[in-house]
Amino acid sequence: MAIGSFKVKYALYLVIFYLVLAFAWWTVLLNVKNEDAFEAKKQYMKLVMIAQGEVQSDQEFELHPDYLDLKWNYEKGRYMIYGEAFFFVLSLSVAIYFMGVGYFSEMRSAKQKRNFMLSITHELKSPLASMLLTFETLLKRDLPNEKVKKLSKNGIKESQRLSHLVENILLAARVESDYVLNTENENLNVIIEQCVAQQKHRFPNLDIELELDESIPKLDIDRMAIQSILINLIENAAKYNDEQSPQINVITKSSKNKTLLLVKDNGPGIPNEEKNYVFEKFYRVGNEDTRKSKGTGIGLYLVKEFVKLHKGKITILDNSPKGSIFKIEM
Repeated sequence: MAIGSFKVKYALYLVIFYLVLAFAWWTVLLNVKNEDAFEAKKQYMKLVMIAQGEVQSDQEFELHPDYLDLKWNYEKGRYMIYGEAFFFVLSLSVAIYFMGVGYFSEMRSAKQKRNFMLSITHELKSPLASMLLTFETLLKRDLPNEKVKKLSKNGIKESQRLSHLVENILLAARVESDYVLNTENENLNVIIEQCVAQQKHRFPNLDIELELDESIPKLDIDRMAIQSILINLIENAAKYNDEQSPQINVITKSSKNKTLLLVKDNGPGIPNEEKNYVFEKFYRVGNEDTRKSKGTGIGLYLVKEFVKLHKGKITILDNSPKGSIFKIEM
């Protein structure tokens, strides 16, 4: 895919370069023809005027109104040739450029959809296979209580994972069509505390630290949308965090009459060239065929859409010494 895109890109550049050279050459030829025609008409007019006694010298001829009119028409024709060539090449280049932009956009979209199909297949099969194995084990074997509890917890965990995945897919469909915020005047910190408590059960090995500013005002927000934002940001951080010391910081504070929500992780971070794309639907950093992390590329898309519905703004900053900071202003 990448090699094909590379070839198409440079083929477009080659076509534009060829057309520019071709029109430049045609412009030169037209200008030469125009100049030859002017010189022929000039010499003919000069001979006629001398024969009729209208002029006696070259100086008189070059000041004659008929010659000045001929010269003006020549200059006008020359400017017209250059002007039309310039605008034609410009129009053609712009058209080819936008065709290229559309092509590469379609290529990226097709790749993201392919990635989504690969990831969704894996994401659906994995918890289903785990749940099936759990139920078969419970059914076929007479296990001690502790083992039954452990298997049951694993089945519940996988069913929750599957439920979250299906919920995200349904939310993505609603956000694109008819989702309307159900806002109430809520305490953002309370929603964060409740949501983080739930996520600590999902990710027991993850150290989630809260730094909540108690002075921030209540906000008119959609509780379910805010929960989805937090869950997806924490889940994203959990997938890419440092395996040795996984830590997430969830922070709220006020700044210039805005309420800020920051989610920090200490993972590998996001390259600058990828930051413009990670909020696109189905987009995931890297190659789906070789990726180890789970996901579908829907979570961050939902985050962006819900922030937008709240008339907020989300940006990605680099954490120090490593990792990413998702900063939301509302």
